Amino acid sequence: KGLKNMNEPLVSIIIATFDSEKTIRTALQSIEDQTFQEWECLVIDGRSKDGTLDIVKDFSLHDNRFRYISEPDNGIYDAFNKGWKNAKGEWVYYMGCDDKLLREGLKTLIDSATPEYAIISGHVKTLRKDGSMGVWKSVGFWGCHQGKITRLSAIREMNGYNMNYKILADLDFHTRLKNNDYKVLNVDAYIAVFD
Repeated sequence: KGLKNMNEPLVSIIIATFDSEKTIRTALQSIEDQTFQEWECLVIDGRSKDGTLDIVKDFSLHDNRFRYISEPDNGIYDAFNKGWKNAKGEWVYYMGCDDKLLREGLKTLIDSATPEYAIISGHVKTLRKDGSMGVWKSVGFWGCHQGKITRLSAIREMNGYNMNYKILADLDFHTRLKNNDYKVLNVDAYIAVFD
């Protein structure tokens, strides 16, 4: 493929990983396959002991838009905070290591972005344990983070995720955005598959 150069990305995709070798390749491939290409991807790894980093390094060797940090952390929200603090994009997209962006996912969100909105939010398809598909609709600030892009400036102003929460720090974060009069635009489109 040859080495791709990264200018300033418009979207920073942040993935928290730990021992994710079974799923990370599919996630990274779905990013590389996006029709929208002005992105960078930061993999924030909690010092995996399996082959996760080998897969991430392989992607970063042929496309320098993939970057990674691997060090012990204090859970997913610590990793998310490290991610936005290292992001270069105007928008931040959080993705699970076992999720998959739909091919038009980022383009759909970016095409709807205008200056008055801090969040552009779409729907996600949910892959259930039995293999069937469900949906997680985006309504107002509420929805799945795999369906949202958030302005980096808004994340900075809210100081990111509150580490006092082991779960639902994303709900706390979106509640703080809402309470501080940030605006969200809901897009009636599917962005990703949430496993």
